[in-house]
Parts: sequence; C-alpha cells; structure tokens
Amino acid sequence: MNRILRSQLPQNPRDIAVFDTTTGSSPGRTRWRIFLLSALLIALSSISNAQVSAYTFAQSTGTYSAITGGTQLNSGAFDDGSTSFALPFTFTYNNVGYTNVMVATNGHLVFGATDPTGGIWNQSSVISQTFVTTGAVAAWAGDLNGWTGTLGGQTAEVRAEVVGSAPNRTFVAQWRCRPAYATSTTAVRWINVQVRLSEGTNVVQIVYGANGNIVGATAAATTKQIGLRGATNADFNNRTNTTTTLFSSSTAGTVNTSTQAWNAVTSPPGSVPNGLTYTWTPPPPCLGAPNSGVAAINSSGGCANSAINISTSGLSGTPGISYQWQNSTDGGTNWNNISGATSSTYSLAGGVSVSTSFRIVTTCSNSGLSATSNTVSYTVGTCLASITMTDSFGDGWDGG
Repeated sequence: MNRILRSQLPQNPRDIAVFDTTTGSSPGRTRWRIFLLSALLIALSSISNAQVSAYTFAQSTGTYSAITGGTQLNSGAFDDGSTSFALPFTFTYNNVGYTNVMVATNGHLVFGATDPTGGIWNQSSVISQTFVTTGAVAAWAGDLNGWTGTLGGQTAEVRAEVVGSAPNRTFVAQWRCRPAYATSTTAVRWINVQVRLSEGTNVVQIVYGANGNIVGATAAATTKQIGLRGATNADFNNRTNTTTTLFSSSTAGTVNTSTQAWNAVTSPPGSVPNGLTYTWTPPPPCLGAPNSGVAAINSSGGCANSAINISTSGLSGTPGISYQWQNSTDGGTNWNNISGATSSTYSLAGGVSVSTSFRIVTTCSNSGLSATSNTVSYTVGTCLASITMTDSFGDGWDGG
C-alpha cells in the first residue's frame, strides 16, 4: 500500500483547498458547463432516491461485548490503512447488497471491495469527503493510531469477526486505539468502539466501550464524525454535540461535516458512556401502489437541442422502488422507455430535435404495482442561427 508521509504534506493540509477555475466563453467551455450541470443533476437524482437519510435512529445503553476471535487486521502502532473483509452473508445497505467491506484504521468502514479513501488520515472524514461512492459507517472517523506494546495495561488493535449462526449472524468491526492521533507514552487515552452489521434485518449499530485516560489523568479533547453516509456526501444520517453538551445527548447532524465532541476528563462533553449504542434501522420495503409524484421541466419550449432538465417531487423512495422515464413524440399516444433513465430526475444535455413529452413511471417490486406521473412537454420552435463576425483586416471593422 502506498502511503503519504506526514513530512511530505504541508503543515496544515486540512486548511488548504485547491480550485480549478476557467473564465471566458467558448464552445468548448460551454460544453464543459453543460457537462457539469448534467453531472450535478445525476448526483441530485441519487440523493433524492437515497435511503441512508431515511434510516430511523435510536439510542440505548447496553453492554459492550468485546470480540477476541476472528481476524486481527492491525495491531501495535498502526497508522493509516484499510483492510478487506469478506462477509459470509449479503448485507443490504442503502438498498444495495454487499458481501465485502473495507475496514479502515481511522475509525470507519466502507461498503464494497475498495476503499477510495485508502485509509489515509487526511481522508478520514468519510461522511463529508467526496471519494466514497458506495456507502460508509463512521464509528469514530478521524485521524487515529495505535501504540507499541502495552500501555496502561492495554494493547491496540483493529479486529473483525462474524458472530452468531445463520440466519442471524452479525459482522463486528472493532477498534481499540487512541481517540485522536498522538505519540505520547506518558499521557495516553483510548477508545473502544464497534460497528455491528446484522444479517437479515440490515440494521447498523455503533457500540461504545471503555474510553478515556489509561496513562495519566490530564484532559484531552477531540471531535469525530459519527454516523452513516450514502453514495454521496449529501446523503447522511449522523450525530452531533457541542463542547457544552454531553456526548450522550447528541442530536441529528444538520450538515455532513457535523461532529461529536469528546473530552477524556472535562464534562460536558465528557467521555462516552460504556455501552452506549446507536442503532440505525432501514426503512421497510415498499408495499402496495407507490406515489406517482410530480414532474417539472425547466422549460416548456425553445430551440432544438437545448438542454432539458426534469425534476420530481413526492416520489416513493423506500427499498424495492424503481423508476423509469418514458418519452413520446406523438403527443402521448405512444410511450417508449428511455434507456438508462432510471433515476428520479432526468437531464438531456443535447435536448431534442422534435417536440417531445416526458413522464416517469414508479414501480414497487414487492407488489408489482406502478404509478405514472403527470406529463411534461418540450415544444421545439423556430430559432435563428447566430452569426459571428470577425475583423480579418485588423482595422477595427467588425461588420457593424
């Protein structure tokens, strides 16, 4: 695994943003803007059909049951990295089935066979960063590391194990590490935390164990991202508390950068109560007839081949729901499925050459029932071609 050394990075890389900007207007740049708009609409379509934000949250206090079997993924003074773990059952997350997860040392796991963050410390804010396109669970997401040998009678590791018997097995990823990157051996804090994925129910849990000082007794504070992230960073279901609020009194995050505040000594926010459990339950699958929704088009007519963008509202979005856009060029007498148009919004950067109507059909796979939205139409009119005059003699005359 290729790693980025801290010495190779700027002093404050988290404060550095890199922008690529282009000014002026040319056909190439216009096409680029259209491409960006289309990409944005595609992203928005996945957001509107996202399921992570629809998961219900519950908090409880139970017993932290440490795992000691399975596979030790990292040990000792680990720092950065992500390890693949094959699940013996299909876990459905955000309406997609997965048989593999990537367990990162920095307190999170990513669904699928790859971890775009690479487990690198400056990409550990997994809920808000943009690289993950499947989904992730942030148990204590941030720059973490372990320690060499035994400190305060404890060792550091990352471990994964599947417990229980089919069809009620649970995958457990477990971190025993420092709550924030540090190298001291005289002032040492730790955090014990697990992510639990339950077979069949597809419930996600984060369970906290012992945490605080294990060497020394001084206060130390940190903030970490905690919660669920969908296919984009606009789909999230996270928790937050400030330094003046107890960790155990968190509320739902309002932005994807929301964090929870922690302190080894000072309360509030205090440390995490041993056994604190966060539970996210996916919404139930669709039943009966889905909502037809309402379609809206950005323009009812204009020039041929002008960009068309169609949005929707009020669509059903529970598991088992699928979408299919249709078009008609004969006033709605005959309708045809649009290949690949299966998101809740539809964009056509190149527009249409003839007047066309559009609608979206929503189907519930469990009931087999469908509902069709209202029809929106784009009427192609007559447009004059633009003429560009240039001064080829250099005398300032431009055809005016």
